[in-house]
Amino acid sequence: MSNRRRPQLKQEVNSKISRYVTFYVGFMKQISIADAQISEVEEMLTQLKQE
Repeated sequence: MSNRRRPQLKQEVNSKISRYVTFYVGFMKQISIADAQISEVEEMLTQLKQE
């Protein structure tokens, strides 16, 4: 019986890891988008100060 449960447990662990990786990648994308937006705002402020 225990041998039959192991593949299922492995599949559940892989599923959880996959979810965490997907979450992490999405989170990092959001951070990079926010960072790009902050950079754009900083650049606009610099241009306005020069005028």
